[in-house]
Amino acid sequence: MGISLSGIGGFDTTQIVSQLMQIERQAGQRYTQQRAQLRTGVTAFQGLNSKLADLTKLSWEIIGKAAKTDTSLDPTPVWGATKGTSNHDKVTISTSGGAAVGSVEFDVKQKAQSKQVLLDSNQFHALVGDGNSISIAAGDKVVNITPKSNSMKDVAAAINAAKDAGVSATVVRTGDGVDGKGQYVLQLTGKETGEVNGNFKIFQGDVGLTATGEKERSDDSVAGTITYKFKNHSALQAGLSGSAEFTDLKTTRESSNAVIRMFGEEYSYSSNQIELLDKVKVDISALTQETKADGTPKDPNFLAKVSASKWWLIAKLRAKRSRAWWNP
Repeated sequence: MGISLSGIGGFDTTQIVSQLMQIERQAGQRYTQQRAQLRTGVTAFQGLNSKLADLTKLSWEIIGKAAKTDTSLDPTPVWGATKGTSNHDKVTISTSGGAAVGSVEFDVKQKAQSKQVLLDSNQFHALVGDGNSISIAAGDKVVNITPKSNSMKDVAAAINAAKDAGVSATVVRTGDGVDGKGQYVLQLTGKETGEVNGNFKIFQGDVGLTATGEKERSDDSVAGTITYKFKNHSALQAGLSGSAEFTDLKTTRESSNAVIRMFGEEYSYSSNQIELLDKVKVDISALTQETKADGTPKDPNFLAKVSASKWWLIAKLRAKRSRAWWNP
């Protein structure tokens, strides 16, 4: 049993000690309460942070991004970039940050194309002879190519290895001769579309060397090519005006611009990826001629009638117009 000293000097010492101990416990209780409150606050902020992260992720997904990749304070990339779509499975619309607001209607008359030519065995050997180099002019460059041999296979490989030639080469077997041996043609196809960039020309020998006008020369000993770069396409044409183009070949497709009808007028573009408004691009490269059930064109004056919408990926098919809507 503990010792109790009550009423020493007329004071209730038991009560005094009890009150002192209670005061000491109150400080500890306040600390415990404050710690609990802080933990509750931390938990609440963690929950809020998680919800903000989810909202941020969803916001970026709306414009096609997984996350923000830059630290710019410009809000344009956030609210200006949207996804474009079309109900026509051959037409797409794409937008980027700061895309212009607006809508246009247009009809697609024709697509942009690259040039394509064929050389049969006789034409091919007339071009390369016993191992002559050839030159291909496209855009603002002339590329002189020296193949390993005068075989059609080696010439095609050399053309494809020339990165600035602007042409791809393919050897195509077109049947067998009376002797049972395969017959081949060399197919050359421009890599660029449009009346200017898609229209390449072929020459015998190194015409870039003798071409007039200012030009920059670069040699690639590995690929066996010499590239001459002119100021622009017009300068190249002027520089080659005194050179004889090799024309003993069959042109299977001429280069051409894309043509659309808009605002009652026709407009042409060198590419099938057409930026009609700032940072709003319509891709018609996959379009094909729309036909009726009997196989005849629905409209011989236009390639296809399309309707495309950019409002929350909703689209309607229209009979006579190719419409593109977008909203950044």
